Amino acid sequence: MTKQCVTTLEKINKVSRFIWHITPYSHLINLSIAEVGLICPENYFVFAHNNLKLFRDSYPYFLDSYEFDSSLPVQSHFSRYSYWRIDTQLIDVEWYIDPYMAEDVSVYCSNQAKAENFICTKSAIPARALALFDFDYDRFVDRPTRLSFFEGGFSAAPCRNDFDTLVYNKTINHFKERLANKKF
Repeated sequence: MTKQCVTTLEKINKVSRFIWHITPYSHLINLSIAEVGLICPENYFVFAHNNLKLFRDSYPYFLDSYEFDSSLPVQSHFSRYSYWRIDTQLIDVEWYIDPYMAEDVSVYCSNQAKAENFICTKSAIPARALALFDFDYDRFVDRPTRLSFFEGGFSAAPCRNDFDTLVYNKTINHFKERLANKKF
């Protein structure tokens, strides 16, 4: 007997170009994702974060945070995860509001998070649409300034959200590119 997933899904109309799939950090799992992408189990979903602003609102962080050492700064816990950026322009999949999070956002997350920030698809995500990013404590704490240039001047502002502080993982992403080009 096959276990069925939730059958009623609400399609989401606006998905950002870049969305995030977050997993507990594992070098071996990162290598596997770099090789085959995010696999969607039968009768299940691939989950992602759409326009989410704060790491503390992300799944699985808000569940795991209860187990963390409270004597450490909260930011130090964010390095326990792998942050996979999905480029939605490189894939053609339908996205839905995550049926498991839709009713629980207000329980687990800050008032900035909405149900539309938690999305899912019934499709696998190929490796070509993925890039791995890492948490950098110093960059997160220092919050680099974002410069916006316009005719006649510029403006400086802090990062728009926590995800802007992530750093591109050159090692895994280069490995992924070499796999795609079969250059070993």
